Amino acid sequence: FEPQHGARNERERRAVFFTDRYNAHSEALKYASDQTQTNERDARDSIFSISDECLDLRELALKTLVEARVFLKNSYVAAWAMEEDSHKRKAFEGFQANLELFTEKLSRMVFQKVAWDRGNFFRAVEFSTHSIRLYMARILVLADDDI
Repeated sequence: FEPQHGARNERERRAVFFTDRYNAHSEALKYASDQTQTNERDARDSIFSISDECLDLRELALKTLVEARVFLKNSYVAAWAMEEDSHKRKAFEGFQANLELFTEKLSRMVFQKVAWDRGNFFRAVEFSTHSIRLYMARILVLADDDI
């Protein structure tokens, strides 16, 4: 079901789409926030099986997820307000889409039950966390530029 298909025009379709994305990130933000609160308990439970480095990265990844959800949620308000056919809007939406992809990927990795101290998994979480932070910074720079 895609409610934007019932829209009467492009502006209404965009408004419905952005509202849906805003609401989706609001829900995901609640989940990520809850998980962040339980992270300390999980860390205590697995204190002997996970290195400090892995625990620190998991904490940073959870914090990054919360920040990214807030950022994405509000970015849909900004995207809706942009001029329809501007170069800036197209670049903004491209960065926003990549940020969303990395955020969803990191969310899946962080919330699955795996052996955190496995090298490749650890590097993938680290890469995604770093990528999310870079995309948020790029979007902020783009929003401040006069393209």
